[in-house]
Amino acid sequence: MGLGVRAKVFKPKTASHVPTRMPIFCAFSVAVSLLLMVGFLAVWVGWRMVFQAA
Repeated sequence: MGLGVRAKVFKPKTASHVPTRMPIFCAFSVAVSLLLMVGFLAVWVGWRMVFQAA
């Protein structure tokens, strides 16, 4: 999902279409995808630790 949003954001057509909003939208989508990745990693590591402890 994050990769698809990023691919859409970095298309030159959309960038020239909305020049002022693009940097904010770009940073927002990158931040959201990074948060999703970090959250997924945290859940995965916690799950592994719980199973190793049990």
